[in-house]
Amino acid sequence: MTSQTPATVRDALVALVRTVVPMIVGYLLSLAAAAGLHIDASTSDLLTLILVAVCTAAYYALIRALSTRWAWVGWFLGYPTDPTYEPRHSAD
Repeated sequence: MTSQTPATVRDALVALVRTVVPMIVGYLLSLAAAAGLHIDASTSDLLTLILVAVCTAAYYALIRALSTRWAWVGWFLGYPTDPTYEPRHSAD
């Protein structure tokens, strides 16, 4: 069993937040994009799935790109900095 330090728990939480926030925003953007479209249910389900994936990826890529110039933009991913990871194995 491995013990986790407070830093690794914090990094895990930061990674989780920075994953979930773009997913929520992507879903909300896909709802906005699909609003007003009148299509059958199976097409609507497929379109929603595709829009969620595209909107989430686009949002994440945009925020990551902007945060390289303005660090505060990272808050739009839920936390302004990337989690840090320590290698588990070192090369000999």
